[in-house]
Amino acid sequence: AVQRVIRAIGYRSEPFLDLPYDTRRGVVPNREGRIVDGEETLTGEYVVGWVKRGPSGLIGSNKLDAKETVENMLADRGQGSALEPTRDGIDDLLLARGVRAVSYPDWLKIDAAEVERGERDGRPRNKFIRVAEMLEALRD
Repeated sequence: AVQRVIRAIGYRSEPFLDLPYDTRRGVVPNREGRIVDGEETLTGEYVVGWVKRGPSGLIGSNKLDAKETVENMLADRGQGSALEPTRDGIDDLLLARGVRAVSYPDWLKIDAAEVERGERDGRPRNKFIRVAEMLEALRD
């Protein structure tokens, strides 16, 4: 007899920036989180989560997955990466690339907006599925 059914909403990452992309699997090709283009490992370029392995696993999978990538980032430090291993270095790199970083207070606003959307539908939350929608929630 079935004791529990868990509903999960699928997700497929999309290509971004000028990174290689595997359209069949919906991932950025990588080895242990290091982005690869064919046989070449791209220095200082990393991925985590579903864009790393595809839409599978749970929160625990993401934690282990991120740990592996971060360990490799630390191991690679000083090997030609433009990334300084400091908070300011990361912020500077994102700013230089025109990436809109989302802070923890921003995430709290997005979380509250998803909960509010869910309440209107009689659900615990209604998650945003597009980055543009999430960022729009920050404008309110």
